[in-house]
Amino acid sequence: MKALLLSVSVGQGHNVAAQAISDYIISQDSTSEVRIVDTLKYISPVLDKVLIGSYLSALQVYPKAFTYLYSVFNKKDDSVLSLVEKLEEAISWRILPLIREMMPEVIISTHPFTTQMLSVLREDNKLNIPTLAIITDYGSHALWVHPGIDYYVVAHESVVPEVVERGRSEDTVLPLGIPVRESFKQSFSRHDTLKKIGLDHEFLTVTLMGGSLALGNMKTILKQLDSIQRPFNIVVVAGHNEKVYDEALEIALRSDKSIAVLKYCDFMGALLQATDLLVTKPGGLTVTEALITGTPLAIFKAIGGQEEQNRQFLLKHNLAIAIDNGENPAEKIESLLFHENQLEAMRQRAALAAKPNSSQEIYHLLGQLIAQSSTNQEIAFVPELEEDGFTDKVKDIVEELKEKLESNRAAASFMSIIRNRSHGTYLELTDEELKKLEDLSREGSPQKTRNEKE
Repeated sequence: MKALLLSVSVGQGHNVAAQAISDYIISQDSTSEVRIVDTLKYISPVLDKVLIGSYLSALQVYPKAFTYLYSVFNKKDDSVLSLVEKLEEAISWRILPLIREMMPEVIISTHPFTTQMLSVLREDNKLNIPTLAIITDYGSHALWVHPGIDYYVVAHESVVPEVVERGRSEDTVLPLGIPVRESFKQSFSRHDTLKKIGLDHEFLTVTLMGGSLALGNMKTILKQLDSIQRPFNIVVVAGHNEKVYDEALEIALRSDKSIAVLKYCDFMGALLQATDLLVTKPGGLTVTEALITGTPLAIFKAIGGQEEQNRQFLLKHNLAIAIDNGENPAEKIESLLFHENQLEAMRQRAALAAKPNSSQEIYHLLGQLIAQSSTNQEIAFVPELEEDGFTDKVKDIVEELKEKLESNRAAASFMSIIRNRSHGTYLELTDEELKKLEDLSREGSPQKTRNEKE
């Protein structure tokens, strides 16, 4: 099998899904040729730095603005969305040389940007290779769903009607689940895993995490956990967030509880199997891994948009409790953690909702797509444009998009963060500057931050 996987390095879920599919294809046929491409970086490292850097900085500094933008981009008739689509059309042709070089039998997309690129090429008759998109959250979005994609794979049966409502026929939307690494389906010793991080396996274990960036108010939640009087283990996974790591270490040193503080964890499958309750933000990948390992969930808000969709899915199906609705988090966590019958009921519901064979079923689907496709696949030739011409065209669209966004309230604050990002100061915003962003969101007038005035 020759498969090209297109992803974008925004968070973990998109790349992990691509890697899981790649690993499974190779495990079934070691002669397969599989390539994963960080697409925006391939197209233009500068564009990747601006778009992805701005996105990540906004998540860390001011996630409310991201929530607003998510809702803006979710409206098919919105002028802002049309500019994003215009940008996609301008850059889509840049992946044709890559496709022409590899000549894959099938192309898989795990990000909405790359999904739209493939759709643009199909709609313009520049591509006739079979295409598949894997939506990596428990809900759909306007940026995901396009006519030029052969099949969509979604996380759960409940997502199918949402994608159909956006114009897809039901037989092209398959609830096969989000693919994860095979290690989450293997069995590990609870005793050995907890011993590895210095914890006693005889105590209940709570794991606290907030994704690779450790988003959300993890310090406050850790203090709430530490305030529970009964003994239990706590594992904190700080990811790449040094501040959270240092704060958790400081709390652990003063605590009477056994608290293990980790940075990025490369044995999450084993850790989740040893975890009695996972306290986390509801990222699509994390939710999927927890369901597959049967780990009960207590969720807090970190990012709106797709994570709010994931949150609603979990609460609707009684797969998690929410600890962000104004009630005392410590009381809710203690009530669940020390009632084994409630934990077991949650584990059983997780087993019913989980899709542990996602990679296997997607692999079989890819085989069917290849078998059904034409043997005479062609890639349209597109004349190479001068780099300056491409850059100027994209720059014009980005400037138009920025102007449009700055006419909106919360979007204006997002754009302020983008400007700070371009000055390399996005992680150095002061409390005063953050307050200005809050005021900007409420008032809607694009004010300048201190860094811009200087």
